[in-house]
Amino acid sequence: MYAWEQPGPVTALQLLDATFADPKVRGYAVLCLENMSDEMLSRYMLQLTQVLKHEPFHDSALARFLLRRSVRNTRLLGHQMFWSLKAEMHDPLVSERYGVLLDIYRRNCGSHRIELGHQLFLMNQLQQASDVVTQIKDKDERKERLVQLLEYVNGQLEDVSVFQLPLDPLMVCSRLLLDKCRVMGSKQAPLWLVFE
Repeated sequence: MYAWEQPGPVTALQLLDATFADPKVRGYAVLCLENMSDEMLSRYMLQLTQVLKHEPFHDSALARFLLRRSVRNTRLLGHQMFWSLKAEMHDPLVSERYGVLLDIYRRNCGSHRIELGHQLFLMNQLQQASDVVTQIKDKDERKERLVQLLEYVNGQLEDVSVFQLPLDPLMVCSRLLLDKCRVMGSKQAPLWLVFE
C-alpha cells in the first residue's frame, strides 16, 4: 500500500468502509486523512464517527486520530465529535465504545469540558420541559407552562455569558427568547425554541 500513490483524503475515506476489515488498510486510510484541514474534517465528522462502529477494537487508528484532532480543536471538531458520539449512546451495539471515547475526550479537552457541561444541562432541561408540556392537552395551559419552565432554564444560565448549541458549533447563544418559543401543534408536540 505504501508503494502506491497516496490517495486524497476523500478517496481514502472509502478504505474505512466495513468491507475493509484489515487494521493495516484502515490505518493507511487514517494516515491519508492526516493532511485534511480542520474545516474539511468537520464536514466528515458525522460519517467518521459512524465508521467507528466498524473498527474491530475500541483502540484503533481512527479513534486515536479523531481524539487527537478533536482535542486540538475543541470548538469545532471536539464539539462535533462529542455530540455525534453522544447521539448514538442509546444503541447497545456501540454504547460501550462510544462511552469510552467520550470519557477519554472529556478527560483531555481542557476548558471545553465546562462548556459541554452547560450544553448537557441545557439539553437535559429542554428534554424535561418537553416531557412536561406534552402531557398537557390545553394549548393555553401548555404555552403558560412552557414559559415557566424556560424562565427557569434562563435563570440557570444567567452565570453563563454564552454557550454553543449542540446542533452547530458555530452557533453561540446567550438565552432563550421566551415570547418567541412555543409548542408546535403536531401529535408529539415538539418545542419551537428561539435563542438570542
